[in-house]
Amino acid sequence: MGLNLDTADHRASSTQQTKFERKRQPFSQRAPPQRRSYSAISHNQSDSGDQEDPQLRFTVYIIDKPVSTCNYSFTISANATISDFQSNLLKALNIRPSSGTVPISDLWLLNHENTSFKSTLDNNTAFIPKRILMEHSDRFAQKIDSSSFATDSTISSCLSRLSSATANSNGSNTGNTYLVAVELMKDSAFRSSAQSSRPSPFTARARTAAPLTRHTLGLHGLQNLGNTCYMNSALQCLSNTPQLTRYFLSGEYRRDLNTSNALGLDGDLAEAYAKLLRDIWTPSTSFSTRRVGSISPEKFKSTFERFNPHFVGYLQQDSQELLGFLLDGLHEDLNRVLEKPYIEIPDFDDHIRNEEIADKFWSYHKSRNDSIIVDLFQGQYKSRLVCGECKKVSITFDPFMYISLPLPVGKCEINVVYVPYLPSHRQLAIKIQLEREATIKELKQQVEKSVAASPSLAIQDGHSAIADRIRSIRPSDTIHVYELPCPSTEQDDEDWIVFPVYCSTTLDQQASLSAVVSIPQFGLPIVLAVKAEKLKDTSYLYNTIISHMERYCIPKLFEEVKSPSLSPSVPDTTAADADVLSYVQQPIHTAAAVIPAGGRPMVPMPNLFKIQVFEYKNSPESFTFPVGESQIHWYDNTQESLKQGRGVLIEWTAVKAQQFFGTTPSTNEINPEAWYDYDQDEQSASTDSHTSSGYNTRYGNSSNRESRVITLSDCLDEFTGDEHLDDQDSWYCPRCKKHQRALKKMDIWKLPEIIVVHLKRFSQVRHWRNKVDTMIDFPLKELDMTDRVLGHQDESLIYDLYAVDNHYGGMGGGHYTAFAQNIDDGEWYEFNDSSVTAMSDKDVKTSAAYLLFYKRRS
Repeated sequence: MGLNLDTADHRASSTQQTKFERKRQPFSQRAPPQRRSYSAISHNQSDSGDQEDPQLRFTVYIIDKPVSTCNYSFTISANATISDFQSNLLKALNIRPSSGTVPISDLWLLNHENTSFKSTLDNNTAFIPKRILMEHSDRFAQKIDSSSFATDSTISSCLSRLSSATANSNGSNTGNTYLVAVELMKDSAFRSSAQSSRPSPFTARARTAAPLTRHTLGLHGLQNLGNTCYMNSALQCLSNTPQLTRYFLSGEYRRDLNTSNALGLDGDLAEAYAKLLRDIWTPSTSFSTRRVGSISPEKFKSTFERFNPHFVGYLQQDSQELLGFLLDGLHEDLNRVLEKPYIEIPDFDDHIRNEEIADKFWSYHKSRNDSIIVDLFQGQYKSRLVCGECKKVSITFDPFMYISLPLPVGKCEINVVYVPYLPSHRQLAIKIQLEREATIKELKQQVEKSVAASPSLAIQDGHSAIADRIRSIRPSDTIHVYELPCPSTEQDDEDWIVFPVYCSTTLDQQASLSAVVSIPQFGLPIVLAVKAEKLKDTSYLYNTIISHMERYCIPKLFEEVKSPSLSPSVPDTTAADADVLSYVQQPIHTAAAVIPAGGRPMVPMPNLFKIQVFEYKNSPESFTFPVGESQIHWYDNTQESLKQGRGVLIEWTAVKAQQFFGTTPSTNEINPEAWYDYDQDEQSASTDSHTSSGYNTRYGNSSNRESRVITLSDCLDEFTGDEHLDDQDSWYCPRCKKHQRALKKMDIWKLPEIIVVHLKRFSQVRHWRNKVDTMIDFPLKELDMTDRVLGHQDESLIYDLYAVDNHYGGMGGGHYTAFAQNIDDGEWYEFNDSSVTAMSDKDVKTSAAYLLFYKRRS
């Protein structure tokens, strides 16, 4: 862990302390800790002025030895050399160098301002300092590689360089004590080192002047305040944007501060960002070749939260969203337009040239928005819409801050089980291929096409289909699509009631339904539909449910009518539901498919289960199984209470459930195998096989991805391709005076100095999000956008990559890092929160790339 050497000016003070700025990465916690610093322990000093030969005292502890045995200390002049310090340290430890080699491997400066740690050192004689403690966090110690100093440098000058505070004029602190810890080599390691004549890092070197190596600027890490890696990665990429960083570090931004803009933050966000950049780009020297000091972005974060409260706290957030809001906030704080004029954009005639329209739109935009952010980051899109009915063409030119590119990763293959309404028809397993952004409506349409092509199945006229669990289709889901006898499954249809049915075994008779915490469900839910008026017949609901449950049972659930006067009610045969009785007289593919001789009437067996109606108290979820007391409201009167948006639970006794559904041999639990008994569509069977546990959803970017590498150029082609807008994304046509389906095409008209490319790795379907980890190949140099831009630009359109914002992991949890080409030395570094590591440009391309930052060649 390295220390930074700051070249701050020294001011005279007789009571001044030398401070070692503390840089640490806090543990995960809600509130980040206050920033602390290392400093020497000050003793009483006289006010008579500076001493000519100030003395420094060093107390020494040894790793892996109790502090009671570490009675080592020495006093040395602040004007002594590093070579003198090394000699005095060895002498205090009673170590005599042999063959130029000493048995010391590492040296640490201890943090005495950690009061609990200091108290342990002072009072607990049995306490043993451990290396793991020294390296665990800067809260305890910071490692010093003294071999990085010239041996004729004074201790005073080195301490002042290690300090972010100031020292007196001759670079010393009178009467100060420092705590250090050393680790001794093991005997075998020492002997090996001596035999090879390999010098220890603490070997006294000849007193020859050796200038300190120049260290690269801008390599400070950013401490993770708690799930803030998304912010740190975006900031490091932005920090290495040359024009923007020079604008802030030079102080030029102060001329543009807009403290009257109601959309900004009175200039506070720009000031906070400028302060953060000054901290990152403070001249520093590190003893480590891989790690440099880190700083806390806490003050910047608290200021940014005032601009956008969405980022308050320490939840996981999206790096691209933060970057967008940050650039917006900086723009408003630095907007050179103090009073924004109101401009009403006209609907341009079709005969006006695109160049004229584009210039008009850009001038409108610039009259209200003029800042360094607009200068560097904002370009212009051309959007073309064609009405699907009247063919009206509408062209607009809109500004953009970044380019969001879709990933052409192939179609989504979803496994569907189609459940016909008639129990006499077998369930059918189908594979449906859709575009990744397809809707549930499109899924149902594809299912209907596949069913219509099946020789044994067809959705009857006047029927509709509903997809179960449509709110959260995930890659591992098997989607059940149910055919229903109603023409529509909309919630506001008052004629029909659509509801799910769940099976459970008998609940605890000692507890009421309202007190149930966990309901012993078995099998899978089914979805049914009944006419609202039919519920007036108390037996109709029971008969309807049992007719559909027979599909999953071993014995038949219907029996012959022995005495018509004693038979239960059966559904009537009105034209509206003439198919209700048809299932009774047709075979199904189970052991229940037995038709009695003579074709006598069949009626359902009575009292097979109890019917319970439930509803969610807070947020209705019509097709979600009830889970407990806090969410469920139960109804006593089944016929009157069953309405749209409610569900049904049928309660079997354990004995009856085992009798009618069977049991698994190993566990004696109710056997769910009948729910997974489907026929397979012939086309699906030719490509894959299924198991009783269902199917997997596979995407083109995983197991069956194309072998061809997807490039950034492919993503740009996808972005500029034609898009058909459906009813959900319809466009209001000014000629038709209504929302219409349209053909949409996006093109790039004007590019900025800095292109931020957003790869759309995250997609969302209802409440569930998915991430695409496909490798996208992108150029590090010479990204030629000449043929991609429709408008005329005098500047070069050749771009070079200088930063990448990476996201590792999935939706459940992930981590952001940044790769950036340093402005100072042109080399690539990895920024992983507090850690900064040199890297090769060959390692910049990964499948984790999320945001790409390109700068235009001058």
